[in-house]
Amino acid sequence: MPHHIPKIEFGPVIPTTIDFLYPPQDGGEVRDAQETVTTSLAGARQVVLNHVEVSRKLKFIGITEAAKTALESFFDNFAVLGKSFKFFENALTADYISYELKDLKFQPKRIASAGANIYTYELEWVFRRVLGAITGEDFLQVELLNNQAVPVAIDGQVLDSSRYRSAKIFFEAFRKTDSEERIVNGFLTAVYVESLGTWDITPGGTFDGNASHGVTFSADAAGQIYYVSDPMAGANYEGELTLKNFVITE
Repeated sequence: MPHHIPKIEFGPVIPTTIDFLYPPQDGGEVRDAQETVTTSLAGARQVVLNHVEVSRKLKFIGITEAAKTALESFFDNFAVLGKSFKFFENALTADYISYELKDLKFQPKRIASAGANIYTYELEWVFRRVLGAITGEDFLQVELLNNQAVPVAIDGQVLDSSRYRSAKIFFEAFRKTDSEERIVNGFLTAVYVESLGTWDITPGGTFDGNASHGVTFSADAAGQIYYVSDPMAGANYEGELTLKNFVITE
């Protein structure tokens, strides 16, 4: 049986990847039915199944200092909030399973020296999922501000030219005041121009809906995605931008 090297991807729309160097020690998935049991006076049992929890214990070994720092950031800013992430048993394939952390602990163990004040580590984690549950790891909603002439960074949405050359992102833009309402959905297409070291992104996206949604997108050389918006007249402004279904071409 081959021993595949895994990876973790997390974050909405544009994922962050953590790569490992070695296969983990993997206990495999364990299914635990969570049920409510009622026993009658005659001793008959009625069982109501609530859900089936799946847990998986893994020990990651040979973790470098850089990987430890990345895992710590993943834990502090994402996993500790109970968010789901993608675990690829084989980093070279597109197949993954969505998990959460079962025990919210980050306790890497220092194993060996790899130089002055540099070590390798091992880390035990238990992943969990619920059979049939729907996860939202590819879904992001942010406030869409009105009358923004200065580009607003969409927090955490950074294209990575070291991993792919193009990207397509579904978006929905909703804007409303007491006197006007605009809603569109479509796709943003981004292409990395290697000779210039820049990202070229469709400014208004390709969309269906109101022709004058008033939002223009851009990306800087580092891949950070921004938007600007025109002024909408009227009081009680509301605005929301939804991004999901991130697709890349390696």
